[in-house]
Amino acid sequence: MRVARRLAGIGADDLTTTAAFDAYVGPSREVTVDPARGLIKLHDGSTAGGIFPTGLQSSVVSRAALAALDTTQVKVTYLKEAGREGAFIWVTGDKSAQITADTAQGLFVKATAIAATSGAWQRVYTGPISPLWFGATIDGVNSATAFGAFIDAMTFFGIAGELPAGIIDINGAVTRNIGAKPFVLRGLGRDISKLRFNSGSGGFDITATSDAAHTQIQRCIEATDFMLLTSQAGGGEAFKLTISPTIASSVTNGFRFDIAVRGDNVAADYWNSGIHVFGGWNGDIVGCDIKGLDDATYPFDMEDGIFLEQCNDCRVNGNRVYHANKGVHHKTTVVSYGDGTTINDNRFVGVGYGIYGDSTVAIVEEDISGNHINAYVSGINMTNLSSTPVTKNLIYKTNLSSQLDWSGIGVANGSFNSYVENQIGTPGAPAVASNFGIILSNCNDEIVGFNSFVPLTAGGTFYGVFLSGTSDRCSVFKNKGHTGVITNIVGSNPTSLGKANTFDDNKPLAAAATAFAANDATPSVGNDLNGQWKTANSSATSITTLDDMALGQIVRIQINDTNTTFVYSANFALRGGVNVTAPAGAGFFIEFMKTASGVISEIGRGF
Repeated sequence: MRVARRLAGIGADDLTTTAAFDAYVGPSREVTVDPARGLIKLHDGSTAGGIFPTGLQSSVVSRAALAALDTTQVKVTYLKEAGREGAFIWVTGDKSAQITADTAQGLFVKATAIAATSGAWQRVYTGPISPLWFGATIDGVNSATAFGAFIDAMTFFGIAGELPAGIIDINGAVTRNIGAKPFVLRGLGRDISKLRFNSGSGGFDITATSDAAHTQIQRCIEATDFMLLTSQAGGGEAFKLTISPTIASSVTNGFRFDIAVRGDNVAADYWNSGIHVFGGWNGDIVGCDIKGLDDATYPFDMEDGIFLEQCNDCRVNGNRVYHANKGVHHKTTVVSYGDGTTINDNRFVGVGYGIYGDSTVAIVEEDISGNHINAYVSGINMTNLSSTPVTKNLIYKTNLSSQLDWSGIGVANGSFNSYVENQIGTPGAPAVASNFGIILSNCNDEIVGFNSFVPLTAGGTFYGVFLSGTSDRCSVFKNKGHTGVITNIVGSNPTSLGKANTFDDNKPLAAAATAFAANDATPSVGNDLNGQWKTANSSATSITTLDDMALGQIVRIQINDTNTTFVYSANFALRGGVNVTAPAGAGFFIEFMKTASGVISEIGRGF
């Protein structure tokens, strides 16, 4: 031990033992140093051993040494333990709850000789906390216990956590019920901060508590700027968030995901599902990169890239999902527990379904638009979709897919949706018997307009818009297809189809005019493809009215036989007020319009 003032001829000689150091009384302003214990003492001429300058001890090498410090003399020190480095300050008061919560001593360390009810050593920090402070490492060793302690401290103290650069290995899922506490976990970047899970039990499984009284305002989950890896061939769900109990309205319990999810080795490792949220409101899943196993064909080993279950008012925007059976899966079984979500500007490439919905009750998305989808089975496939605009999506059939009855957009039991300005095609895909651009089954009051169906693979049957089941009151207009490749811009299964569907200016059509049922005295002009009809009567037939004609509808009837007579009546007004038997021949036609009074009136004839 050296004492600086002795060199100037004053003060003590060398103090050769710790006992001598602690017993020495030096003159005022003398400084003595104990390098063995890392102590600096300032003398005042009366205190044995001197005093610590402003209560400072320069450093300690471990938490055990920190706990052993004499807190009557040392108030501030620096912990040099690897990974846990940082300044600690002695804080008085009851810290027993903090000591109990912080099992890994990342933020609080109990003094050996002092009860936790009297005080504790507390880490000095600003901003988010690090899992390294709790003993997690980036050396490939399992950090499950330490990382779990970090998560517990993060939620107990209500502070954000920040992942370091490198890979933290975790052997087992992180399963926690955080109650109403916030959960904010961030990284330094997706390719910088990584968590690698080494079991098949999943990554995060977090449950947060909602307020059944509908008054809680909170942000339950924020996970951003890091990567979730699995080293397993079937790692479970990468991140599952459950809000419980489920709620219907009046609560903000937002969540935000902006992360990457994939296998450690994408040729062998994969998650079974990516991000799964149940019962969430006002959440954002934005900019995520989610990748399944590098499978070549459907079905894939990853089931859902993103799964929203009974979630309201969420945004699924700007994500990229590759090699999953479903890019986005949105489902609800309870009315009003699944509405208002936007699905915009995503890339779902090499997936079975781009956007998939199998709700058992009506679900109202706020908007599905601007997505690029490359799908094996169907681009957008929804059940019970209602009052949703589906617009400006680019949807292609994967060029490896031989899926029969592939559809760009397929909706069952839909109502009041609009499908506008979508581009749908099958470029490079093998020819199969049938493909569909937009197929609506048992859908009512739908709008289908300005969609284009190019480029298309030659061979087989391709319908641009196809109505089936009991679909009714749908408006199909100005849709365009690739002439010479598309079979028919509009098709239908008329067995049970409603009669109030309208069609206008769709091209190309397989036939210029639609034939009436043979020998029908009241033929239907419902489901009017383009206002062009033709007779096909094999025996004398007197037409007395046109069934299913809408107000303002205009139809032109091509005379295609010599057996047809139109019968004048008060509600079927013919020129001259007399019956007319039209001659058959090229260019012979008669036109009618249904007026506001309900009368079907002749407005022209071509003979």
